[in-house]
Amino acid sequence: MIDLLHWDEMVDIPAGPFIMGNDKGAEAERPQHVVTLPAFRIGRYPITNRQYLRFVREGGYNEEGWWPPAGWQWRRLMKIDTPALWRHPLYNRPEQPVVGVCWYEAVAYARWWSERTGRRFSLPTEAQWERAARGTDGRAWPWGDQFEFGRCNTVEAKHGQPTAVNAFANGRTPEGVYDLAGNVWEWCRTRWGRTWQTLEYPYPYDPTDGREDETDRYVRVIRGGSWFDPWPQACATYRRRYLPDARSNNIGFRLVEEPA
Repeated sequence: MIDLLHWDEMVDIPAGPFIMGNDKGAEAERPQHVVTLPAFRIGRYPITNRQYLRFVREGGYNEEGWWPPAGWQWRRLMKIDTPALWRHPLYNRPEQPVVGVCWYEAVAYARWWSERTGRRFSLPTEAQWERAARGTDGRAWPWGDQFEFGRCNTVEAKHGQPTAVNAFANGRTPEGVYDLAGNVWEWCRTRWGRTWQTLEYPYPYDPTDGREDETDRYVRVIRGGSWFDPWPQACATYRRRYLPDARSNNIGFRLVEEPA
């Protein structure tokens, strides 16, 4: 049995409705609407380098069964065996969120962790991610309705790199979920579209229209802002996207767990 770490802790999010979207936001955030989700659990923290190291050491890059077909093809073609920047001193401290991982790597980690624990893990859907960040009161930030400097790691904080995932305790949600604003963008399961330019899955959010399908080479949604980006992009409703095989020093991920 694999050893559990403090960073592996999950937080319960109860079933029920919440407000998704923002009528005052960008076009991709409109219209604001109500979405009802079943209960789920979400990682208290983004996945750290120390957590991801287990996947690397256990041969996660060598086991095809954990990878989406397009991701396995990409890994073999590019001869990938660790995240980008894995050994870079700005990004490789154990308590920092892992970065330099593409969407395929994040999915492979979730599948590997599911097999190792006998539980059901995946990347969060866009709706699960926003529900965790906003709660049921429709707030714009994990802590409330107004942005407050000093509660998260955006470019204004001037850290110039990801911080430890527990560095901003005053920016966590009432349920105790950290880093849902700033530090690193987080991969979601959700499709954006076949290309960067075309949003094929607009609001209202519909989980039955194929947007949560993990197959094919769709551009995928990222959420939450980062240490490299300005604070408005860390808003809980802000939608951004990235190519599934692209890797960056400001994108990581966290997991959700479905009830047994």
